[in-house]
Amino acid sequence: MIALSCAGGCGDDEETAAPTTTVTTGATSTAEPATTTEAQPPSPGGTGEEQVADEAKPLGVADVVEAVLTGSGGPALICDELATANYVRSSYGAREGCIAAQKPGALADSLNEFEVEIEGEVASATVVPVGGPYDGVDVEVELVRDGEGWRVDSLLADIPAGP
Repeated sequence: MIALSCAGGCGDDEETAAPTTTVTTGATSTAEPATTTEAQPPSPGGTGEEQVADEAKPLGVADVVEAVLTGSGGPALICDELATANYVRSSYGAREGCIAAQKPGALADSLNEFEVEIEGEVASATVVPVGGPYDGVDVEVELVRDGEGWRVDSLLADIPAGP
């Protein structure tokens, strides 16, 4: 089991001899293998569409979690590529519900207290979103490896129901 903790975002934590690059998410930055992604972090207030490069490589666990919880990947990327069919179905009913849910107020502004654990083809991340419906609550995100990349498969948060 591989485990790591970061305060603003981490990439896939596979050990490689590749050079590192600095990726900024939130107010902090961490080094991650350049082989994780060619994508650029979304610009503040941007659609996230600029994140997808023509030859984008699979995103690391933390990048996928951040894109899904903050909406920085854009609705189509999130619902079609960064989430499993199981997650889309159980969380939104169908793709249309997933697309409709990717809007300001329904998503976090940023993520804090990021912890990632990877064991083979399964990963889990625990984050504390800032803003959105999970503001300040520990959220556990389960991911599965899909080919070389990761997809969110489930989300668990202990939040009170109702107003």
